Amino acid sequence: MPVTGRRALRMDPLLAAHAGVIAIALAALLGSGAAPLTLGRISWLLSATFEAGAFVFARRAARLLPRRDPARRFWQVFSWAALVIAAGYASQLLLTARRGADASLLFGGPVLLALLAVAATAIIVTMCTYPLRLHSVRERWCFLLDMATVLVSAAAFGWYFADPAVGLMGILTSPGILIVGVFAAAKLLLSGEPPFSTSAGLIGVTAAAVGGISGGLGPALFADGHPGWFYAGSMLGDALIMASARVQSRQIGANPNILRETPRRPYSVLPYVAVAAAYGLLAAALISHGVDSRSWLVLGAAGTATGLAVLRQLTSLADNERLLRELRQSERGLRTALHERDELAVQLRELAYRDSLTGLANRALFTDRFAAALTRARRHRTDLVVLLLDLDRFKPINDEYGHAAGDTVLREVATRLRTCLREHDTVARLGGDEFGILLEPPLPADLDAVVRRLEAVVRAPIEFGEVRITVGTSIGSAACVAGDGEIDDLLHIADLAMYGAKRLGRPA
Repeated sequence: MPVTGRRALRMDPLLAAHAGVIAIALAALLGSGAAPLTLGRISWLLSATFEAGAFVFARRAARLLPRRDPARRFWQVFSWAALVIAAGYASQLLLTARRGADASLLFGGPVLLALLAVAATAIIVTMCTYPLRLHSVRERWCFLLDMATVLVSAAAFGWYFADPAVGLMGILTSPGILIVGVFAAAKLLLSGEPPFSTSAGLIGVTAAAVGGISGGLGPALFADGHPGWFYAGSMLGDALIMASARVQSRQIGANPNILRETPRRPYSVLPYVAVAAAYGLLAAALISHGVDSRSWLVLGAAGTATGLAVLRQLTSLADNERLLRELRQSERGLRTALHERDELAVQLRELAYRDSLTGLANRALFTDRFAAALTRARRHRTDLVVLLLDLDRFKPINDEYGHAAGDTVLREVATRLRTCLREHDTVARLGGDEFGILLEPPLPADLDAVVRRLEAVVRAPIEFGEVRITVGTSIGSAACVAGDGEIDDLLHIADLAMYGAKRLGRPA
């Protein structure tokens, strides 16, 4: 079974030990009354250790990925960035060992801040240049709206917590990097194909948020006499970076295809979370500072984020309307296709069960209707009558006037037979000049009268050009009493009767 993010966190003994070290370190930094320099050295030593661990695990994750996978490049850059940050903390320890409790180094020396900026820039550039799985103009437009919503909310947080007292470098390495980092991470999460799993990505984003917020609040915490809180937040961010790399390397080790197997969602809740966070920050700003410049700034950001989210929603509604129109068109096309299919099925059935010359039922349909009528007759104990007709003097007509005359005779006889029978009776051309008639209940009271009427309509002259053609007919019948009998037997009896009538020259 593949190891998921939650199972990796639950089953990994190294992560369990890692969590224990974090808990102890947090307790020491938050509960100790030691001097800021001592707290800083503890934090920097632990952070250097955590970043070195992140380097090891990120390198392992990169080596487990295919060579041409863009996620491999991401984790390679991530590993070297972690090593650079570890070097920055090591330099901080060396500088404080040389200069002692220099106030300018307690928040972060120039080497540490510069290396943090370099590492963060490398990761952010890699994330911003990561290939996206966006194909249509609509997908790109929705992606840009979502990104703008997240970025506006992140900017509100970053600049709200920024303190100009830390200088330009301090701003660039804490709130500024937080904003750009959130932008880059949101880009990958919204694109649908990030270089990290959901669990590893969430841990990494949390690490960036903790580090950025602690950096932004650093001057205020020092001024209030709580340097341990600043160092605890900084150390916790580095610890979470190591945890993210460890979880990702463990997941890829268990399933090398885990990053490609993550299904892409058709939507993301991240922009709406960003809007909610902006309004939460607005509430906190109003409670803490009332209506001041910062509150107005946050209000503007929240309103802008809301407007972008509404525009994104309107885009989705327009897209849904477009899809509905396409669906209706497809539905109409499908209905047309089904109607054409039904018409074709009717035509094929007509071809299969109708005589193409006369339009009467053919032998197959006649047999089917005969079988169905026989079944009903047996069920209800009723009678049936089948008549077989054969035209007299038909071959001489073909020989003297041609097949066109013969076809005219067959069509005219078929029309006359239909007109002198009831609607529920069946008339069929069985082949050549032979016709079959099935009389169903209620049967006519005088069957002989029906036979004489059939002979009379067939005998009537037929116009063919300037020629009047006359044919006769021999008719044979067979009765099925109370459904007793089989189709072949009844047809055989009627056939014998018809040929008997033909020999005698009268109906049978």
